[in-house]
Amino acid sequence: MTLSLSRARRAAAALALLATAACERGELTAVEPPATGQLTVDASAGWAYVDLAAGAVVPQTAAAASTTWDIGFNATNVVLNGGPNGPAGVTALCLCQNGGATNEQVLAMTLDGEAPDFAAVTETSIPATTAAWSADAFTASRWYRYNILGDHRVSPTFDVYLVRRGAAVYKLQVINYYGPAGETRRITFRYAKLRG
Repeated sequence: MTLSLSRARRAAAALALLATAACERGELTAVEPPATGQLTVDASAGWAYVDLAAGAVVPQTAAAASTTWDIGFNATNVVLNGGPNGPAGVTALCLCQNGGATNEQVLAMTLDGEAPDFAAVTETSIPATTAAWSADAFTASRWYRYNILGDHRVSPTFDVYLVRRGAAVYKLQVINYYGPAGETRRITFRYAKLRG
């Protein structure tokens, strides 16, 4: 169902009035926007560190001692702020739904074609035990294949990873390695918070 622009504006205005009234009565608290979206990081000149809750790249000069980031990218390398890479205790696991895909299947994968796999991962996908979680999940299960056609291209496998920091769990899928003009190391991923 689609709303006309004027109906949509009236509905938004009504919601704003209701929220204002509820806030005046002390019924509402600040609501944070859902941690979901798509982000492109420039990992061409070194490490780019991301705070998943904020959905933003955060500047770092001493990443190994900082708790302000969750995941870092540099070229095809991915690190988590846990284990030897940082003090925040971030771990992950690969659901690796495309782990058995052939090179031809990987080359045929598209952003839209792999969206259902991403959408299918819900809170029920989070394992009950912690044994599978690791600070080096992206090293153990790479998110890409390299040089499939002998052209030195990086091809994402579109595998979905679960990333955990404390009680918060996100799903993350790397979807591109190239910028709009073909620039390398412009890593794009989609993510959504599942818990916490």
